[in-house]
Amino acid sequence: MSMTRARVAKGRTSQDLFSRMRKSILSGKIAAGDYLPPVRELCATHELSMDTVCRALGALESEGLIAAEPRQGYRVLARANDPERGCPLAVIMPAERRQWDELVVGLVEEIRVAAATRGRALLAIGVQGMDADSVIEQLRAAKAWGALVSVDDPLILRALSGAGVPMVLVETWAQGSGIDTIVQDGFRGAMAAAEWLVGRGHRRIAWFGHNPRNGHPQVVERFAGALAGMVRAGLDLPEELRFCSDAADPAGLAGAARRLLAGPERPEAVLALWQPQCQALATAAREMGLIPGKDFSMVGWVTTESVTSSYAPFFAGGEAPPAVTWSVRAMAETALARLEERRAKPLAPPITLEIPAELMVFGGSAAPRAGG
Repeated sequence: MSMTRARVAKGRTSQDLFSRMRKSILSGKIAAGDYLPPVRELCATHELSMDTVCRALGALESEGLIAAEPRQGYRVLARANDPERGCPLAVIMPAERRQWDELVVGLVEEIRVAAATRGRALLAIGVQGMDADSVIEQLRAAKAWGALVSVDDPLILRALSGAGVPMVLVETWAQGSGIDTIVQDGFRGAMAAAEWLVGRGHRRIAWFGHNPRNGHPQVVERFAGALAGMVRAGLDLPEELRFCSDAADPAGLAGAARRLLAGPERPEAVLALWQPQCQALATAAREMGLIPGKDFSMVGWVTTESVTSSYAPFFAGGEAPPAVTWSVRAMAETALARLEERRAKPLAPPITLEIPAELMVFGGSAAPRAGG
């Protein structure tokens, strides 16, 4: 046999072994979690060289069907027996991709990474301007494996609930929806922020954020946490110290920040528990010649992953004020884990899981450390 023919025969033999083992794995004959026979045993059973067997195993590994574990061998992965392997994970957002803000971009990227480790591609759907039927049509056309939803529109949520696609709400609340929900722990984060300011001796503390009377659960929860932290010290948030503003209105936000900081009755401290409000307050202070931490105290709110890239730069090289931080990476991982549980137990009662929010105090280098 010539060298060329020998190489062809060896390639075919490797492919044959790969095909037989792949069929056994996908059919469930070799169960997920089981270990394949040792390489030497495979060589003896199939009368093949070690190089040939290793090539077949490498091909199975590249398909994500098996994984090599040190000193253990090759283990069959759970997704190898998944009849919907390759179907994408849908992420449903309220706005189109071009309108995503920094938080949404960061969250979707962390979801993409977490999904990739599970062998899933990502299908991003922005529902702005779409009706519920159009959203369902996209999910079915893509054969979506499941959906992480950041939309609180009751019509869309009802349609999704009846579409047979497992889903979890992420970074939003929909009261009475009966859907698993993953959110920030806004109450404890806001309470920690208020208690930190109270603990520094501040008594005139202002609220600079969304209006709790608008009724969105996340806003109400955050306001309630701040109020709880102050009430414990015998303080309140009177109307004249509530500067409510809409982050979607930059001009109005900037004006509210300037009004808050103007005049001799300026508050001693400010709870700015959303990132747009933090930025507006920092900008207004700079324009008015005021220094956060010196002329007034404040506590902001930011994701752990964007502290140095987004929050600290608001303060133009000065020391960043304390901020409540929470992790979008933890939210993405928690949401996907819950979606897997929901698929495994579709009749389980819905739960709400809260991503921890903790107060971080910054040193001169803007490096965070835990604060109390």
